Amino acid sequence: KPMLPPIPRRRVVVGKRRAPLSAGRVSLAARLYRTAERQARDIELDLARGDLAGPERERDVRKLSMLTRTLRDLDHLSPPDGAAAKPAEPEEEEFDIDELRAELMRRVEGIRARRREEEEARAAAEAGAE
Repeated sequence: KPMLPPIPRRRVVVGKRRAPLSAGRVSLAARLYRTAERQARDIELDLARGDLAGPERERDVRKLSMLTRTLRDLDHLSPPDGAAAKPAEPEEEEFDIDELRAELMRRVEGIRARRREEEEARAAAEAGAE
């Protein structure tokens, strides 16, 4: 029997080509954090299922401890310019005490109005019952 000619392989291209990854320390640390998060989520899901056999469960626990050590080491990794490796926390909004007082007064007045309405309704119900 004659053999068929080989099927030519085609390269599957989806979307645009990605830019090369940055080689900076901050970029590397961010990628490692994302990878660790993904792995930790996968391990947590496996452990939460509870249907894993002994060796697989032990493997996941060992992986989780290695991830913990890796994240601890990543926490000490800082960029060369001295900036923090973690993203900066958002600045707190300026606290306006007058706005807080006005909001509290609106709430107190709302509570008082509801109580007055309840008392009036109760008094009307008692007067109607007599």
